[in-house]
Amino acid sequence: MSLSNVVMFNRGMSGGRGFMCLAIILIAQGRPKTVLILSIVFGMFEALSIQLKSTDIPSQFLTMFPYIMAICTLILLQARRGHTLKAEQE
Repeated sequence: MSLSNVVMFNRGMSGGRGFMCLAIILIAQGRPKTVLILSIVFGMFEALSIQLKSTDIPSQFLTMFPYIMAICTLILLQARRGHTLKAEQE
């Protein structure tokens, strides 16, 4: 997302990256170092999806890849927290 060449904000300019930011903050539970690390990891997933667009994989699937990884991470983290809470209650 480059703002250097744009004078005004346009709809769809951020490309849904706000969801990624919210997912990273939820996963990291607001811890700055974890937010930084997760931002780098999800940025690498974004870069990987861009690099793989030269393959025969449909571009729609590659565009979904970083978001699927964020959702899967949220689901796994929530499942792990649920098990931890159950163990503490017993």
